[in-house]
Amino acid sequence: MKILQKTYIIFIILVFLISASSYGQEIVGHDDQITDKLANLDEHGKKLLKEYQQDYLTLNIGKSSSSKKQKFLIPVKAHVVRDSDGHGGLSNNSIQSSLEDLNYIFEDVNVSFYLFDGIEFINDSSLNQIIKGNEGALINDHYEEGVLNIYFTDKILNATNTSICGYNADNLDKNIVILKNSCAVNGSSMAHEIGHFFSLLHTHGNGNNGTEELVDGSNCDTTGDGLCDTPADPGLSYDNVDEDCNYMGDATDANGDYYSPDTGNVMSYSRKSCRDHFSTQQYARMYAYYVMMKDEIFDEFEVSTTTTEGLENVKIYPNPVTDGQIHIQRDEFLNETLQFEVTNLSGQILFKGFSNNDLINVNRLPSGSYFITLSNAETKVTRRFIK
Repeated sequence: MKILQKTYIIFIILVFLISASSYGQEIVGHDDQITDKLANLDEHGKKLLKEYQQDYLTLNIGKSSSSKKQKFLIPVKAHVVRDSDGHGGLSNNSIQSSLEDLNYIFEDVNVSFYLFDGIEFINDSSLNQIIKGNEGALINDHYEEGVLNIYFTDKILNATNTSICGYNADNLDKNIVILKNSCAVNGSSMAHEIGHFFSLLHTHGNGNNGTEELVDGSNCDTTGDGLCDTPADPGLSYDNVDEDCNYMGDATDANGDYYSPDTGNVMSYSRKSCRDHFSTQQYARMYAYYVMMKDEIFDEFEVSTTTTEGLENVKIYPNPVTDGQIHIQRDEFLNETLQFEVTNLSGQILFKGFSNNDLINVNRLPSGSYFITLSNAETKVTRRFIK
């Protein structure tokens, strides 16, 4: 009898330890099968998309190009869900840091994301857990037309009650990305979901059960993600990619060839810490989709910026402005006085002047969104800021 009691106690302890371990190391999935946006294009749209993709490749549009280029600014409305008492949720600094990571990864698409009219904090504990497909309560009263709306919440579940990092709500015909807080700051999940927003598929294809793409690339344009510079991907995970981002699987394709996938591609299911880049054709696809669809997706908030070697690396901080002054960060060799011009969203010049100490006082401005244009004798660059 005592032996049975001891066995039962040991069993209960083991169950508790296993449960505690599972809870402490919650396995978070990526996202679910997504809609192929390109499948909905008519023949004219598909032809136009290919033309814009070719423009990108021919003109070498991206950060590696030294020619003059047009920069598109994409407005982002950040919605942060917190507890009803105002506690919890992502901080301003976390969101700013995530946007910086996003802009670094997307630099070769020649777009830049910026906060539109600050951050909306939603104090409602009932929205701390979102079930995919039931996001209506979240977005009905918290949606901004003509911008990319990104929602940050504690937990997201799919239809099978599995915790996922986020998703792009294509079916709602709205500009929406929903992200789990812990995934929003991992350096790659936000870029992954926005990649979907700009029409990219997973590198393993539009599904979660492997791929029919052959290693030799002979069917690369019709299977997988439809792009030929992303290697065939049998489906990556934490089980077949090690901590050094090496593929450890031994899967073979229909020809018996071993897969050698790119474990660093943002659109893969690789370890999130490994994902840090897109391929050239992925950049071209996103650029083409944006240029083709921007008038339908976004209101006219973007600004075209012509730059050459010189001011293109200029940054302003903090943003939003917190101390009444804009600080300018620029390359060390740019030590000349800069001319500046501050305008509102309608292009009206509010004030202008010169700065030789990399500080510009904007205390005179009321709260709101503005543009500042910095220029020297040869170049100019425009940045968006929030006061």
